[in-house]
Amino acid sequence: MSKAIMIVDDEEDIRNLYGEMLKRDFDKILYASQGVQALNMLDHEKVDHMIIDLEMPNMDGYELAKLVKEKHPKIFMTISTGSIISQDNIDILLSHGVLGFLYKPTSKVELLNHIRCIQSLFPAR
Repeated sequence: MSKAIMIVDDEEDIRNLYGEMLKRDFDKILYASQGVQALNMLDHEKVDHMIIDLEMPNMDGYELAKLVKEKHPKIFMTISTGSIISQDNIDILLSHGVLGFLYKPTSKVELLNHIRCIQSLFPAR
């Protein structure tokens, strides 16, 4: 894959787990523990894909996805959550540019297949 990915999750264990799963497939892995930190990093770093936790303090995944779409519309976004998401909320997230959803716990195979699928569907983005 050889691109940059950002993992945004308030749980350090999840960030580290996803980073470990992705380290051989990405040139650069960035980590943010909250939405504001992620947005600040995007001002200085080129990112191709973001994995965003839905439930975080201060700024949740809904708000972060909306702001990323507005400021960085070419970034692929995936929501990662341990909760059930209603169809209305899925529709909101899709309107904010989210391309997919992963449910915790996520296996390495599921994570990599999801990212590869998105990149193959949208290669010119």
